[in-house]
Amino acid sequence: MEIPPITEKPVPKINTEQLSLFTQNAMHTTNAGTFELAEASRALAEKSSQQLVAIDMGGDKIVANLFTIQDGQLRKQPELDLLLKSRHGEGYLTILEQAAHFATERAIPVGVSYAGIIQGTRPMSGPNVTTFRHDFSTKYNEDFAQLFPTLTAVENDAVAGLIAGSVAAYKQNQHVQNVVYVVNGSGIGGAVLKEGTIFTAEGGHIAVLPSLNIFNQQKKCGVFSTEYTCIEAIAANKAGIENQWYQRTNEQLSGREIEDRYKAGDRFAGELYDNSAFLLAHMIQGVASAFSIDLAKDSSAIIGHGGAFRFPKYGDRVQQILEHHLGQKPTLILAKDFSENSCLEGAALAALAKAI
Repeated sequence: MEIPPITEKPVPKINTEQLSLFTQNAMHTTNAGTFELAEASRALAEKSSQQLVAIDMGGDKIVANLFTIQDGQLRKQPELDLLLKSRHGEGYLTILEQAAHFATERAIPVGVSYAGIIQGTRPMSGPNVTTFRHDFSTKYNEDFAQLFPTLTAVENDAVAGLIAGSVAAYKQNQHVQNVVYVVNGSGIGGAVLKEGTIFTAEGGHIAVLPSLNIFNQQKKCGVFSTEYTCIEAIAANKAGIENQWYQRTNEQLSGREIEDRYKAGDRFAGELYDNSAFLLAHMIQGVASAFSIDLAKDSSAIIGHGGAFRFPKYGDRVQQILEHHLGQKPTLILAKDFSENSCLEGAALAALAKAI
């Protein structure tokens, strides 16, 4: 039995009390440096044939590629095309050393996107890549600058994704100055570009009001030693939706499999994703308000990334709820529509910006 799209359900009203919980202090906001959209876009236009090596390091996969700027675009090249899936980061260092050798021989700038906290050129966290961190510490003092002589940028993956998304938004509209980047995948994360300055913001770890916890999720956030149920524990594709599905059905399914159940007529699957979109809309608006960003203006844009945005009409539902709140449809761009790997391309763009 086919279920109507979630965008055909009544549009719920955003809860202003929930919005008030999103403050820069509560979201553990940090300044992650500067990024000038006009300069980066000009470099893309003017630096034709410039080569860049970009690396994206996730919890279970590492990718390293060579890019060349052609016609104002990043074009992947076959000379360096490395991919490894692993557990605990086993084999990551070998991939990095191959990329370092390639880039050093050719004096090519290198940009790295890392799924964890970065301080300077060193990773400060990485519970999913413990083997890599041990190997990296032993051989290179856990410092990307010691491994890559031509390193120009190391960014947290949310920052790298924000950079790629901001450039994509700027290409569509050169009035864009402010961008809210949100990831909904295993967990929920994000970053903000506010008039040339990048901030990381842990909006996914804000407490959810009991009245908005409609499926009575009891899972605690745990991040920053918190004991409450947070946005991520309810709305995240894996940490929230998969967890609540298991609690209700005793089936351990992936988000993609839950989506398949929805397409086959399962109403609960649709309700989980609809509720997720509702809470994610709160987070986006809450983050924007904390940074005094008016999402209704054409100088602002939202970038949505992660598995949840592949659920049918999920992005449209988030946009619909925000439009109902703002009185005007905000600009929402999905990462899957402009890049096959926005963090990888963001690493390349960060390298370009810092190599100018």
